[in-house]
Amino acid sequence: MSKKILLFGLLLVIPFVLALKGEIEGDFYADNIIADDPDAQIKFYGGTGMKWAVGTSGGASDNFIIYDHGSSSTRLTINDSNGDVGIGTSNPTMKLDVNGNVTANDFITKSLAYNGDALSILRVIRKENVNEAGFGRIDHASAEELAVIFDYKVDILDEKGEKTGEETKTFEGISTDRTMAALIRANQQLLERVEQLESEVTALKSR
Repeated sequence: MSKKILLFGLLLVIPFVLALKGEIEGDFYADNIIADDPDAQIKFYGGTGMKWAVGTSGGASDNFIIYDHGSSSTRLTINDSNGDVGIGTSNPTMKLDVNGNVTANDFITKSLAYNGDALSILRVIRKENVNEAGFGRIDHASAEELAVIFDYKVDILDEKGEKTGEETKTFEGISTDRTMAALIRANQQLLERVEQLESEVTALKSR
């Protein structure tokens, strides 16, 4: 039998057993559901057992999570202290932190501009672990003006999704906005040099 729950004016139909403190037969209506337990979660069961858990992460943090018991992984996290959202990670370090590839029609930045010597920035960037196809990893220390490097803490979760400890890791990446600004400026510098050379060639031809 499907279970119907009315929460804050929204009607949810749950076509599997709702296991809380017992099974609810029939419809259940409430204006508010209040949980005093800091580790409170609503758990959803499928045909093979427990599938999803929605609620707080437990332990020292009060992050909101959607936990997949089928794959023993956190699918979505909202950090309680700063509102950072993580998809595929239990420790988001940015406003939106995605552990995986992202597909979109377009990515729009704040259109940062750079007016310095971009060619000198690009010239010193080093690569490491280059494969046969010519692709490798940027040595972020060589791209100081473009790199984003910081330490962050990762929650260690047990098989139930509960926090058991912390681990410190280092994030290394490249700012897309700063890189685009540097590339645009580098193109401007190259165009200025081409125009200067063209002017010099024209002057030589006129002699």
